Amino acid sequence: MLVHFGFAIVSTKRTVRNSHCVIVAFVGACEYTSASVVTSVSTREILVCVDHIGELKWTSQRADFPRLGFDTRPTAQSLVDGDTRAGLGLGGRSSSLRVEARSMRIPPPRLCKDRIVGLINLAVAENSLMTGYLMNYFKDHFSLRPLDFTYGDSLAGNLRLRTSLAQLFNGYFKPFKPVSADELMAGGGLLPIIGQLGRALVDPGNAILIARPYYHGFDMALGALDNIKVQGAHVPLHEAFTTKELDHLELALHEAGTKVQAVFLVNPQNPYGRCYPKEVLEAYCRFCEQHDLHLVSDEIYALSTFCSRDVPTPQPFISILSLDLDSLGVKESRVHMLYGMSKDFDANGFRAGVLHTRNRTLYQSLLATSIFSIVSSPTAELWNSLLSDERGLEAYIEANRAALVEAYEHITEWLRFHDIPYIPSSAGHFLMVNFRPLLSQDSMGRVLGYENDAGMAARETALLSYLSRPPCRVVLAPGSGMHMFEPGWFRLTFSISRGVMDIALGKIERALGWKRWSKPSSQADTVDVASQVDWSKLSSRADTVDTASGVKGNPLN
Repeated sequence: MLVHFGFAIVSTKRTVRNSHCVIVAFVGACEYTSASVVTSVSTREILVCVDHIGELKWTSQRADFPRLGFDTRPTAQSLVDGDTRAGLGLGGRSSSLRVEARSMRIPPPRLCKDRIVGLINLAVAENSLMTGYLMNYFKDHFSLRPLDFTYGDSLAGNLRLRTSLAQLFNGYFKPFKPVSADELMAGGGLLPIIGQLGRALVDPGNAILIARPYYHGFDMALGALDNIKVQGAHVPLHEAFTTKELDHLELALHEAGTKVQAVFLVNPQNPYGRCYPKEVLEAYCRFCEQHDLHLVSDEIYALSTFCSRDVPTPQPFISILSLDLDSLGVKESRVHMLYGMSKDFDANGFRAGVLHTRNRTLYQSLLATSIFSIVSSPTAELWNSLLSDERGLEAYIEANRAALVEAYEHITEWLRFHDIPYIPSSAGHFLMVNFRPLLSQDSMGRVLGYENDAGMAARETALLSYLSRPPCRVVLAPGSGMHMFEPGWFRLTFSISRGVMDIALGKIERALGWKRWSKPSSQADTVDVASQVDWSKLSSRADTVDTASGVKGNPLN
């Protein structure tokens, strides 16, 4: 057996147990076949060492696991021609991918002489409400060990972090069976994990099935790199979050035009911001068992649920982990759960996600390439510091929910003031807003620059473009990028600081010639949740601190 370290080739006679993959690396003009491993004394895990990979080809030795392969290299001629789509397999999804790429690379606005300089991004789901809270907490609780300056103790991710994540899931997700650290694999963000998971579950050119609308990042994580088709199932709004949703998935399954190998479920849902009832989750599991599909449940907004005047008693979050799969006749090896640091812990830039699976074949196969997206030691220790602080974690979750509901009430008051319909949400950082009534007014064509005979899709694009240009410079997320059932909808992120949000709303009002909204004086003073927290009591070693403190208009018009 050969071990490839950079340019060194070292022989070893050690056998590899549970190695299901052969990685073929093309280094210059030489071809190396490397199923080589280094067995760590502390982890006994498989480390595949590959350098300068231009192409990966997986060959499974297990009959029950799919053969995989992908090639994302553009051709030499496409590079000369400047074809940026070469090798990406974008198909019809390039529009939503461009929207995602543009919105994610928008730099944050900065304050200069009491005014905002730059674009205000209400398109990306980022929570800045708790930034000050977390900065103070991490400043007082962050520390590193000598081990953190090495490659770490596990290819599945920092063991201390995975142990704390198991405690989180056991405490807050109410699993039917206790979650253990060896069922978790951490990675540098949820999208890279989704990409790796897609490669493991779906052959190139085949599809995953998901209810529409859905988060457009799936198009990027699955379609852009691995030529996996994302087959959306149109679900009417009045049948979403009911068992009838599965009827539409059944129809999309038969209309896919290619083999479907997995179903993706986002709970709480993005972009609707609502949780699924237990009976619907069970229906998803039975559907996947019936059709021999894997089920991936993305639960990244699990702890960002809240009550509001719109939804005083929302459907609570129920994890896929909480289901008794045996009683449903569903194999636990086909059900997988995703979670991450970005949303519930308001740290998009930290890049940390985790996969839970009890499928050991899948787990071992993912270990072969996990080195390409390991969570950095500082990120792992920062997340672990909060997860392992029982009272601090509880205080943070309550403070975050209080901040979310306050921000939600603020934006929905603004929407009602301007008679803009929206779909009430009770989870996440956003809500779907219906601009179709506004865009149906021919007078808006003179403002936005479209003709009276323009279709709604063109009007949606015109509004997006108009608001993002000077002098407004506010960016919204168009519903078409998320495969909404009709154009004219936008996802609006409300989880940003009150000062920046009010400036953004004022800019939109001036750009569209609307009357200026101001909150009634009795409600004008806002509560800065983070500033009211006694930081000395945020540790498990101190006393517990208590930090908790009908829609106008038809959204379907």
